[in-house]
Amino acid sequence: MAFSDRLFPQHKRDFAGKRWVKIGLRTLHLMGLAGIGGAYFYDVEAALWLPYLWLTMLSGLLMLLVEVWSHGVWLLQIRGLAIFVKIVL
Repeated sequence: MAFSDRLFPQHKRDFAGKRWVKIGLRTLHLMGLAGIGGAYFYDVEAALWLPYLWLTMLSGLLMLLVEVWSHGVWLLQIRGLAIFVKIVL
């Protein structure tokens, strides 16, 4: 099976509980963002906000991987490209 066939399957992949996994990851992502925002507003040392940064990055990466695994066309759509713009920013 070629790499392009794995990235762009004939039918969209799915798994039981995908919706709840995405909701959980989005919740963790928002918690991480809130922690980083709080650190910005209250000027705390890096040791206190770094775990929130890692939580944000890891949950964001996992959300990206779930979407790409479902169907690689996500990378070519505006919503996928917008994520890459946010990462660059």
